[in-house]
Amino acid sequence: MQRNHVGRVLRKNPGLKLEVDGAITKAYETARIEAASQTSLEEDEFLVDCPYSWDENMEHDIPWPTQD
Repeated sequence: MQRNHVGRVLRKNPGLKLEVDGAITKAYETARIEAASQTSLEEDEFLVDCPYSWDENMEHDIPWPTQD
């Protein structure tokens, strides 16, 4: 759902594509801090840089938990 929304926004505002890499960097920094605070892991145990490119983020399958 969010990926579709992002795609629509970028199609309507092609100039925003120049901001994608910076947005991914900022979002990953925040996610790394949040992951460390929600686990018993130290922040430096997470990769410093996002391991996925823009295309991988937009196409990467998300493994949803199954309801057993």
